[in-house]
Amino acid sequence: MIDFDSLTVGEVKRLASLVGGLNGARPMDETAFEVGKAYLIRTPTMHHIGRVVRITPTELVLDDCGWLADSGRFGECIAKGTYNEYEPMGDGVIVPRINVVDATIWRHKMPKEAK
Repeated sequence: MIDFDSLTVGEVKRLASLVGGLNGARPMDETAFEVGKAYLIRTPTMHHIGRVVRITPTELVLDDCGWLADSGRFGECIAKGTYNEYEPMGDGVIVPRINVVDATIWRHKMPKEAK
């Protein structure tokens, strides 16, 4: 049996890392996202296209980011980089990792203009 009252701060941190962190997020080394790569990221309320510039245990920070308001046929959007409606958001857009439904690498030119 563990005497939780006698644990050191280091021991608590180690235990937290084994069970997913203090806030329930996955440890950073378990993410499939890579800094420098562009992604189309779907959340429950929005779709983003952006380049990951920072990954924290709870958030992704995106530059060259925009809101994909209407992807058109989703498979074509991913395969060809086509879409019907897009609004630039700029740099430093923060997306909570817990809100990511799914993501795919964006292998196309980054959109710059509203459409």
